[in-house]
Amino acid sequence: MASISIEILWKSIANLEQAVEFALKHKNLGEMDYYFQFRTAAIQSFEYSYEIANKLIRRYVESADIDNENRHLDFRDYMRVAAEYGLLNEPEEWAEFREWRNRISHAYDQDIAEDIFLEFPKIVSSLKYTAQQLAKQGSNVS
Repeated sequence: MASISIEILWKSIANLEQAVEFALKHKNLGEMDYYFQFRTAAIQSFEYSYEIANKLIRRYVESADIDNENRHLDFRDYMRVAAEYGLLNEPEEWAEFREWRNRISHAYDQDIAEDIFLEFPKIVSSLKYTAQQLAKQGSNVS
């Protein structure tokens, strides 16, 4: 099994930020074909970053769980426990991110894509917070 590290999460967040930046630049220039391409890249970067963060969160929660009480939690409970460990600002926000990821992955619709793209500043901020908190925890997540 390949190792997932905080560095991979940071790189994926940087890719997401760059794709958003390029998309907005081309939108402002009226270059809509490029905008749509970079928006798509941003959405894919979001999906990738979100999945990496989830895996690292799950790994941290499971490694910190001395009594094995958290091994088989559902998603919302994992996010609640992760918030208790200080890894998330708001667990409900992550449930919303999951819903967006599912919506965009299963039914690629231009309106949905645009709605989710507009949420990326919030998503990036949350991902960065979680990456910072995971990095503080160090060896428990690599």
